[in-house]
Amino acid sequence: MKFLSVLLLILPAIAYPQKDSVSVFFPSSEYNLSSNAKSTLDSLLNINNIEKIELFGYCDTTGSMNLNKNLSASRVNSVKRYLSKYSYTKIIINSYSKGESASFYSLYSDQLAFNRRVDIFIFHSSEKKHTGDFDLTNLKKGEKIKIPNLNFKAGTHQLLKRSYVVLDKLVSILKSHPSLKIELQGHICCTYDGDGFDPETGKNDLSMNRAKEVYNYLLQEGIDSTRLGYHGLGSSHKLVEETSEFNQEINRRVEILIVDN
Repeated sequence: MKFLSVLLLILPAIAYPQKDSVSVFFPSSEYNLSSNAKSTLDSLLNINNIEKIELFGYCDTTGSMNLNKNLSASRVNSVKRYLSKYSYTKIIINSYSKGESASFYSLYSDQLAFNRRVDIFIFHSSEKKHTGDFDLTNLKKGEKIKIPNLNFKAGTHQLLKRSYVVLDKLVSILKSHPSLKIELQGHICCTYDGDGFDPETGKNDLSMNRAKEVYNYLLQEGIDSTRLGYHGLGSSHKLVEETSEFNQEINRRVEILIVDN
């Protein structure tokens, strides 16, 4: 039944021609964004060439239809205001409050939370293009950064093709700042207990192997091993709720801890 619930949740996205979609969720009767919801919205900052964003707000079947219509509007407006604070001021953002019109899960009380959401659909002006734009030089020892678009194919430690642009940028930064030392921290999606299974090694060491993959690339490009370390953190530090393949990809990542700068 839970699998069916998740399937139903993503069905509304099929009718739209957008490249990416994501959802944020709300407690009962509330419209303020939680820290998890804000993290999900922050992840959208990694996407370039956005032409338009469409927001659809929903409620569960608790309360009157008129009350739920207003509540879904408040939820949409919360998301719209949050996005407008960043680089979306020049992007068209259309919002729609749907009330309880898409309450798929009313049969089971523990599934009502899936209805209390805003769906975000992202339209691109051209094929999604990812740049490797980031900076480590102003970070202090002990600080950590999520490198945009440093992600992996599902269930493997194989980097996505676009991630090599990011790695080349990282190589350039390290070569330009020879005192910079870093630790590469690998992460996985889709499990909630320990590390993931890596079919290439036959062991539960997937997050470590993702970090090691980046480590080996940096060695290959001439970065000295004394400046590098790597570590697998498994599933313990998810950035977003995994309500879509897009969200799962965000969690399949390597982050960088500054060891010395």
